[in-house]
Amino acid sequence: MKNNEKFPYLVIEKRHNDFIFIDIHLLDIFANFSKENLNYRLLEELDSLMLNFDIDQIKESIMRANIVVNDNDVSNGQLIIKSGKQKLPLMTKEVVSELNLPKLLTEIFGDEQNKRYLNIIYNKLSSIVKEQEKLLAIKESIDLMNFKEFYCLFAKLTYKEQRELYFYIYQNVLNKYKVGILKRKKTGDN
Repeated sequence: MKNNEKFPYLVIEKRHNDFIFIDIHLLDIFANFSKENLNYRLLEELDSLMLNFDIDQIKESIMRANIVVNDNDVSNGQLIIKSGKQKLPLMTKEVVSELNLPKLLTEIFGDEQNKRYLNIIYNKLSSIVKEQEKLLAIKESIDLMNFKEFYCLFAKLTYKEQRELYFYIYQNVLNKYKVGILKRKKTGDN
């Protein structure tokens, strides 16, 4: 692990900055996983474990493990990843099934009327990506509506940059896009 990377923990945030740290080795949903797989060190490794389950499965396993004194803390708390001072959303089965990023980007790039969504994505990327050369190349791929080039550039971002953009699109763009498509269908403006 690089020195500047913080170890990611699965936690329940009961109240603002009041965390219950969860040892995933104690969760029965991971019973069929090898100990090597459960000894993660990086965020992407923890994400790959979590995306096998939905939020309810994880919370129910925590309650069955009886590692939290009050089940209400599990039910009402927010399940997140804590990495240093950062609080990150959990990459779960629901998130991955609701947002198929390559499919969504193919749709957005496939219609000139969707360019505003690409500009929203670029604006977010400009706050995430610090390398100006990469940003210029991304902007050019958007201006040319070149999905393949954009996706190649996306693949070259760090995992944390990709993850931050993924969750931004999931939380802020996906529903707006779906609503926009429905409105266009109703007005017959395909």
